[in-house]
Amino acid sequence: MKIHTLLLQTGTTVALEDFSAFVISAVNIIFIIILALGLINTVRKFVMSDPGAMNSLGQLIVGVIVFFVFNVFKDDLSGIFGVFQY
Repeated sequence: MKIHTLLLQTGTTVALEDFSAFVISAVNIIFIIILALGLINTVRKFVMSDPGAMNSLGQLIVGVIVFFVFNVFKDDLSGIFGVFQY
């Protein structure tokens, strides 16, 4: 009976780790799409000499910083939801 429980816990752990990897990949893809759109918008504003170009550049820089902070601390973020040990 104990081996059966251990196998179920192992299967659940693997499933949750796969789901966690999927969520992190999805968030990274969303970040990259948003940053690409922000870059296009910023370049367009600079080319058109829009007065809001510097504001757009600042928002883009903040977005890049958030992206890198997320990627540096993604292991810590996944650890917040619990470390799976058996």
